Amino acid sequence: MIWRTWMRSARGGFAAGLRLAARPVLDAQQHAWESGGHPGTLLAGAVTRSLLNALAGRAHIRTPAPGDLVVMQDGERLTVFRRMYLDAVGQPAPAGEFRVRFRTQMAPRLNQWFSWLTIPLFSGLPGFRDKTWLADEASGFSAGIYHWQSVADAARYARSPAPGFMTRRSLPGTASYWVGPAGADLTRPWPPGQPEPGSRDPAPVNDAPFGPR
Repeated sequence: MIWRTWMRSARGGFAAGLRLAARPVLDAQQHAWESGGHPGTLLAGAVTRSLLNALAGRAHIRTPAPGDLVVMQDGERLTVFRRMYLDAVGQPAPAGEFRVRFRTQMAPRLNQWFSWLTIPLFSGLPGFRDKTWLADEASGFSAGIYHWQSVADAARYARSPAPGFMTRRSLPGTASYWVGPAGADLTRPWPPGQPEPGSRDPAPVNDAPFGPR
């Protein structure tokens, strides 16, 4: 009992010291996030913030039960293979949404394993709230739905190096992105070429279609 109490105290002290030491990095990241600053500053802050979230127990990853599907309004069936969220006690519901869909050059199963490596790179960005990973076994497409604190945060992510990285590792012409207001209902169809009513950001970010129709 004494040992466990000491360990909790030591871990809390370490986390507090790390937060203090990380403050200049996070302040620089916030400035770069809002001003379109250097990608390296965003990356350093993202890894640092992700570590802090993990130490504080704020980051949660869930593997859904087999057969967890999202059926879109156009009939497309997407399998949910992972969910992640950050604790947000006392904060308003996320207002921004970023969607990506692509057909990777990797085998679908390998892509799911690879996606673990990218988690610290986006979950530590300012405004990130949650992500749902999906896959369409029939077409081979992968997809992600990210929620952000604001539409502005979602738009900043769309303008970050992340979409370019996704595009480079996708088959030509298969990657598309969309930014708009968040909705609790994930069964909305993938957006057409124009933003949905009420969207405050012009999207999609590129002109590739959202998969075959």
